[in-house]
Amino acid sequence: KVLKILDAISEQGMTLPLFLDALSWGDESCHSNDRIRFARTGLMLSEELPGILEHWYHPPRNQHKGRRPLGARQNLQKFAVKCMADLQSPALHTPHRI
Repeated sequence: KVLKILDAISEQGMTLPLFLDALSWGDESCHSNDRIRFARTGLMLSEELPGILEHWYHPPRNQHKGRRPLGARQNLQKFAVKCMADLQSPALHTPHRI
């Protein structure tokens, strides 16, 4: 199933990162399309999402017991630092009245 979906993404001239970016509020057509919004909301609220992020951060070892795949650890760490900075300075992100 996964290979068929990857083939379909490729047939549309996309890569997996481009597809995920489009699904994640990529452009106006993705914002307004009910089917895309429903799929995106389903992902964001899914019980699987924390496990997906955990695997991206700390991928399981492959069957050959070699080095663990690199994963997205560096990108997720940078993102976590940004999130922590945002949480520490909420005044920077709230609109101010003049």
